[in-house]
Amino acid sequence: MENFTLLQNILLGLTLAAPIGPVNVEIIKRGLNSGFRQAFLAGAGAMCADATYVTLIFFGLTSFLNNAIMIEILGVAGSFILMYLGFTGVRDYFRPAAQQADGERRVFKY
Repeated sequence: MENFTLLQNILLGLTLAAPIGPVNVEIIKRGLNSGFRQAFLAGAGAMCADATYVTLIFFGLTSFLNNAIMIEILGVAGSFILMYLGFTGVRDYFRPAAQQADGERRVFKY
């Protein structure tokens, strides 16, 4: 019976870790464009950010952020950040790509 519970917990962990979100997309993009080291550093940075969020919530930041004024400020700031990221993504998409000096195009860089 204990093995079934362990298997359930492993499957639950995999289903929580599997969805592709913006951080995972950035890690994949950095891995393909710049190599393993940059992808690893992006993942480590995301992990540090998550640990910081958990620590701040543990010490009571939630009650501060549930204030109506803070909800409005965070909503407006988040909207501006998302619009900026969307604008820069569209701009970078339409910018001509630089040609490599050696003419060889590789998918993975080491």
